[in-house]
Amino acid sequence: MHTVSVRTMQDLAYERGEEFDPALFAPSDELVDGLALAGVAAPIVEAPSEYERERHNARRRRQALRSIPAWFEAQDLAPLEHIHGEVV
Repeated sequence: MHTVSVRTMQDLAYERGEEFDPALFAPSDELVDGLALAGVAAPIVEAPSEYERERHNARRRRQALRSIPAWFEAQDLAPLEHIHGEVV
């Protein structure tokens, strides 16, 4: 468990409507419970922005175009001059 900063304790006390003075720190039971929960909480993850979603979609489209189709075979790579025995 990481150490909770004074700023975090002050924010949590403010949300609960309590007065917080680090010099006179006598936390209430509710504040201690809130700090215990804040210590083990997962970080907040926000949704990707419109720009990030568009970059992700563009990357997927590029990767799809780079893949080799299932119908493509090695015979399709034959040089043009060997098709039907004559130079095209």
